[in-house]
Amino acid sequence: TAVAKRAGIGFIGKNGLVISKEYGSYMYLGELITNLEIEPDQEVDYGCGDCRRCLDACPTSCLIGDGTMNARRCLSFQTQDKGMMDMEFRKKIKTVIYGCDICQISCPYNRGIDNPLASEIDPELAMPELLPFLELTNKSFKEKFGLIAGSWRGKNILQRNAIIALANLHDRNAIVKLMEIVDKNNNPIHTATAIWALGEIVKKPDEAMLDYMRNLSPKDEDAQAEWELVCAKWQI
Repeated sequence: TAVAKRAGIGFIGKNGLVISKEYGSYMYLGELITNLEIEPDQEVDYGCGDCRRCLDACPTSCLIGDGTMNARRCLSFQTQDKGMMDMEFRKKIKTVIYGCDICQISCPYNRGIDNPLASEIDPELAMPELLPFLELTNKSFKEKFGLIAGSWRGKNILQRNAIIALANLHDRNAIVKLMEIVDKNNNPIHTATAIWALGEIVKKPDEAMLDYMRNLSPKDEDAQAEWELVCAKWQI
């Protein structure tokens, strides 16, 4: 980004991205190495000024304000990090299972710019149905999503995010599937996240659900912690 700034492509915004009047921040940066004598470009004479919309819009306040950030607080990082997602960030991702563009969406330089995608993305791939997404095997995930950018992270972390998204939607249609994930216990992170999600979706558990939760005996530390939280929430 520093080279792009010196090359006059744009300025580095408070969100840390290169921003230009022509393309906003939605651009790919490339580099060409040559021994040609080329007159250097001048840096642009505009910038963020007093605008702080990206800072105010960021759900986790990860932006410092000087073009740097606390990357571990960024929701894009959180949706790609392994292990359990910290409680602080679960509701903040809402229904997004990969990435975050809020600091770009809120930027005035991105408004009214005709800057089409480099390649069109099938809406079914960009916004997949969450319950069917939980059914994907490694093979079916690669076959369906293997060519889009987020597929590098693999299905397990994205399925963890889908479980969180279903909890944030309070989708009662997910209850049976979440119980199935807990019972199979094939993935400790999925199991623990599903236990938490049940506690979020089921606001007034009936006796059958209370018995189900009472009879769980999680072996994994994360699952045990989430189970204890749900039991306390349901006053078991």
